[in-house]
Amino acid sequence: MVRRELDTDLLFNRVAQGDERAYGSLVAQYSDQVYAYCLTFTKQAYYAEELTQEVFIRLWTYRHQLTQVESWDSYLYQVSKNAALRFMQRVAKEQQLRQEVFQHFSSQVTSDEPSNHHWLSQIQRAIQALPQRRRRAFMMSRLDGLTHAEIAAELNISPNTVKEHIVQAKKAIRRYLKVYGNLGFLLVLWRLFQ
Repeated sequence: MVRRELDTDLLFNRVAQGDERAYGSLVAQYSDQVYAYCLTFTKQAYYAEELTQEVFIRLWTYRHQLTQVESWDSYLYQVSKNAALRFMQRVAKEQQLRQEVFQHFSSQVTSDEPSNHHWLSQIQRAIQALPQRRRRAFMMSRLDGLTHAEIAAELNISPNTVKEHIVQAKKAIRRYLKVYGNLGFLLVLWRLFQ
């Protein structure tokens, strides 16, 4: 046990000094542990993988701070937790923005301006033109705010398939709106469907 602690201390200290080989060893030795931490917070393998990469990038970026760390396991847990919290805040902001934009444009449609009805009907047509399962995945993601895992469970498909449906739906909607839509509105939609 003492030998492992010495090896770990040496490894982290070498990383703090900028040793790239030590950094590679650190990633190899601790990636499963960091992934498990991230999975605990996100509950989704895809996001846990992304966050694991983010954690190790952050470790390298701020490697000079590693000399101050006393407990490596606690430190990795805290860095993983902070990365997950930042991620969840980003997701929440994006969902809030989508909902605000959708509500804003939906409320404008209640006026009698023909242009408002025109662009809303263009969006509805673009969404309706999607294959049924893709359309359903897109609506569940963008309007209901469900995660890929929640959609996957509901539709009985994998989260990667959900992701692919949403990516393809966004591409199809953009193409449709470029052909039939209004350019000013497209600029706003670009952010909504990112």
